[in-house]
Amino acid sequence: MSTPVAPAPVDPMFEPTEVTIDQAGEIVRPPTTYWKDAWERLKRNRVAIASLVVILIICVAAIIGPAHSPYTYDQQDLVMNNKPPSAAHWFGTDNLGRDLFTRVLWGARISMTVGVLASLIALGIGVPYGAISGYFGGHVDEIMMRIVEILYGLPFQLYVILLMVVLGAGLQNVLIAIGIVYWLDMARIVRGEVLSLKEREYVLAAKTVGASTWSIIFRHLIPNAMGPIIVTMTLMIPQAIFTEAFLSFIGLGVAAPMASWGALASDGYPAIRVAPWALLFPAAAISITMMAFNFLGDGLRDALDPWLHR
Repeated sequence: MSTPVAPAPVDPMFEPTEVTIDQAGEIVRPPTTYWKDAWERLKRNRVAIASLVVILIICVAAIIGPAHSPYTYDQQDLVMNNKPPSAAHWFGTDNLGRDLFTRVLWGARISMTVGVLASLIALGIGVPYGAISGYFGGHVDEIMMRIVEILYGLPFQLYVILLMVVLGAGLQNVLIAIGIVYWLDMARIVRGEVLSLKEREYVLAAKTVGASTWSIIFRHLIPNAMGPIIVTMTLMIPQAIFTEAFLSFIGLGVAAPMASWGALASDGYPAIRVAPWALLFPAAAISITMMAFNFLGDGLRDALDPWLHR
């Protein structure tokens, strides 16, 4: 005769419940996608969302602001030179009597254009370059990475300044000078991601069914590396804005009378004692934009990396 087994003691922290087999098979959490889940995580980051709102406001102001301003960016009035902020001139005027608020809006248009286009150049060159280098490996990877390291040999700012001296001032030349070397960081990041992703099971499955090399790179590896790519692009935009501002500040950026934030800061610096607002508002615009992009980039990094939440 077998000895009856005593039932296991019930933990007082848990209460038994009656669940049927059909109820146990139901999906408790609704199905979601990677991007939808990342968006939900991003929305919980208040600093990142606030930064996104600030960036959108700056972009909208840069697009529609100059068209609704009663002044143009090159409209001079020597009688109104170096006037403090007022109802007529929200940010005051500069040494030539030009409305500083209108010029800051135009500067936002130029600076944001440089930042976005420089990031797109890095995306178009650095992503394929890094993906090809990481996927093929071996001698191909060695040669391609040695090229990157040679370009890294010169300091970035010095390299851009030398190119601007050769090409001359102008918005187009600024984009060319920045874009030539701006893709290096993107290439190295994508290469590292591809080195990890190419050993995954779905890549082996694609090879098994006869997918071509380029199909694997552009349809499987690069789309699965979009998280780090997007974060890197977000962090590259403020770097490009700062580089353009630096070039314009030393006189190698956009040509006068066009107004970028760096050119406005350069014009306002000599008159800092007489009209400090001429330097304050462009510098504040640069600082706010760079902080907003950096905070948004940190939020995107946390949202697009699910391992940080496990």
